[in-house]
Amino acid sequence: MEPNSVQEMEKRERQPDQVSETGRAAVGMAGEANLRDIRRPATDIVASESEVVLLMELPGVRDSGLEISLEKNILSVKAVPIARDPAGRRLLYAECGIGEYRRSFSLPEDADRDGISASLKDGVLRIRLPKIAPETRRITIANG
Repeated sequence: MEPNSVQEMEKRERQPDQVSETGRAAVGMAGEANLRDIRRPATDIVASESEVVLLMELPGVRDSGLEISLEKNILSVKAVPIARDPAGRRLLYAECGIGEYRRSFSLPEDADRDGISASLKDGVLRIRLPKIAPETRRITIANG
């Protein structure tokens, strides 16, 4: 992957859903109007010669609330945090927001799609994208 491929990966990022100017999107079943916040998690992308790693902040998310998918060249993350109001208590004030996280990335061409792995620890999702080694082959020249 070229040095600017990581920047290109971020530049080509796309929104998976249409989100209004206020950061809210209509979601729901059977036409019901249900507004939920769709948040774009902070993400760092670091690269070495052998891999690209995405580090995504997902506070309050457990493995069961996390979905990572790869469709063609688009890697998508959808995460729903656990409820913060314990049983028998009610939430009086919140600044963290309620809703889900969504983010999608176009993968670079040299990403090994079969070798992608992910782990979630302490609210940080780590997605490893190994790079495919460039293939060089010798071309035989035919006589005549």
